[in-house]
Amino acid sequence: MIIIILPTTKTNVSYVSRMNLKTKWLTENKSILEEHLKLKFNKPQLSLFDYTIEGIFFINTPTFYMYNSDLRIYTFGQVIDVITGKHVDPIFSCFVDEDDRSIFYSVKYPYFRKPKMIFYEDDDMDCEVDKYGYPIKK
Repeated sequence: MIIIILPTTKTNVSYVSRMNLKTKWLTENKSILEEHLKLKFNKPQLSLFDYTIEGIFFINTPTFYMYNSDLRIYTFGQVIDVITGKHVDPIFSCFVDEDDRSIFYSVKYPYFRKPKMIFYEDDDMDCEVDKYGYPIKK
């Protein structure tokens, strides 16, 4: 992953719109970026072929918005994990057992949007189960 911090300018365009424009330009001109990095760091073998460009923000303290933004927002405390590729978004699981059905939610980033619902019918719902919860076929 390569992170490039570009200066922002004061305009009427929002931060997200500016970041999207910059990300789009870098993606479309990856060869120019690659050539620049080769010269700047004196690494003629450098290649960005396997890399993707992603616009992200770093902030001082966590906010509610960072968990629901279209663009990723990380705190400065997460920088090293993000750069080294060790950052993993948590996935929250919730099981709701109602009288007539059971619902399993798997909530991924962005966290505060309506989760994708998958419904299925279980033919073995009323049968006996083993100690692991798997249906015992008769």
